Amino acid sequence: MPLSLPLTAFEQYMLLDGTADHPMDFFFRLRFHGSLELDLDALQEALEAAVRRHPLLAARIDSHRTTGPRFTISAGSPIRLQTAPPLIDPDAFPAFAAIDPARGPLLRFVIVGTVTAATDPDTTNRFDMIAQFHHAACDGLGAVAFLNDFLKLLAARLTALDPQLDPLNPLQLRGRGRYGLKLWSFVTSLHRQARGLEGVWKFLTNKPVRLESVGAAVAVATAAESAESPAANMRCPTACSFTLDSQTTAALRQAARRNGVSVNELLTAALFSTLRTTIPATAFDQHRSVIRLCMPMNARQASDSRTPAANIVSMIFLDRSPQQILDAPALLRSIHDEIQLIKRCGLKMTFIFTLWLARLLPGGIRSLVKNQQTAATALFTNLGSIFNCGQRAASQGMHIGRARLVSVEFLPPIRAGTGLGVAVCEYTHALHFTLHSDPKVLSNKQTVVLCDLLRDCLLQRAGVVDTLPAPY
Repeated sequence: MPLSLPLTAFEQYMLLDGTADHPMDFFFRLRFHGSLELDLDALQEALEAAVRRHPLLAARIDSHRTTGPRFTISAGSPIRLQTAPPLIDPDAFPAFAAIDPARGPLLRFVIVGTVTAATDPDTTNRFDMIAQFHHAACDGLGAVAFLNDFLKLLAARLTALDPQLDPLNPLQLRGRGRYGLKLWSFVTSLHRQARGLEGVWKFLTNKPVRLESVGAAVAVATAAESAESPAANMRCPTACSFTLDSQTTAALRQAARRNGVSVNELLTAALFSTLRTTIPATAFDQHRSVIRLCMPMNARQASDSRTPAANIVSMIFLDRSPQQILDAPALLRSIHDEIQLIKRCGLKMTFIFTLWLARLLPGGIRSLVKNQQTAATALFTNLGSIFNCGQRAASQGMHIGRARLVSVEFLPPIRAGTGLGVAVCEYTHALHFTLHSDPKVLSNKQTVVLCDLLRDCLLQRAGVVDTLPAPY
């Protein structure tokens, strides 16, 4: 009998926020050097084993008039591993169709290139693993947990050793939308949420500017796009990435420590400054115009350590005017103070409480989504340190047979009206940045320029002079 679970308020928001032109899909690209010495059947078996541990990825979403949308997980519907030949441009992405939640599954997995050794012994074999997720199924950290399991299962097939996977309990998925809150803890948190009313007022009254390409041939789409748009066909994600090596990353960490802030707060300030230099002054002519960053915040509790991949996340929004951005020290301090207030008062839950309330009102979450034409100028997400299994992996990278994972790229979803998603993660003590842009808003060239500007800003904040890393 199929397993059926109702969508949480956040999952329903992710489902409704996607359009044909801007699906709520996100991507991970894992780039390897070397060879796996495994055939595709072995990869398929490892993929199926990992998906069994994270069942929402194998689900479809059914609509129910009385109970609302629900995940339906049926046995015997494996996710098929797909393959694609190497691309002429190794940094480009192959074309992907949007994931259809009504048909499922909510994961697509593609190998680009060949996992076997190169025929020329003097040539280093390269291949990519690209995973496409629908955000209704899980958040970025949930995706990392799934990918980590998959890589461990692959390594175990080569060594015949136990993969040493963390224990998971699928039954905990039933409580994934409660965020560890019980009735009394929810009631006692309400007085702290009053501190967040100022943020709600700013969200409603400020006017986030859009990133707009000068002379763009296509106007920026709005949240009212038709679900039957022809853009629902295959499309290639547009992204640009760079890596700050371990020494530069350490210098950034020291700079953050000197300023009494976190690395994430330092990165947030750098992104505000970078966006300010690229947005024309005329974009701020409207009263209360601001640059707004949407920032996901992990909402996992200790009790969620055994929960399979899911959405256990909320979002916060930071607004800054051009004048507030010009004073770099004051900008950094204000970001630190605001983040600390959010953490101290539990204000990351304000967005979740808003979704809970919206469900009770006429029109529900659909009305909330419809009224958000431009929720943010850009999205910024930091996954933290990932894929560090043991001391050797932390310094030299994860190895699977003769293949070494050399880089990780995370492409967050791009909603209508938000032209840019910036993601960062730490791997092998180095920070890996990916800028995922809306091709309706930013051209490839403009995305590369933004990428270079952000990198230069971070190097300046770190107080180091560096050169661009060699291509893979």
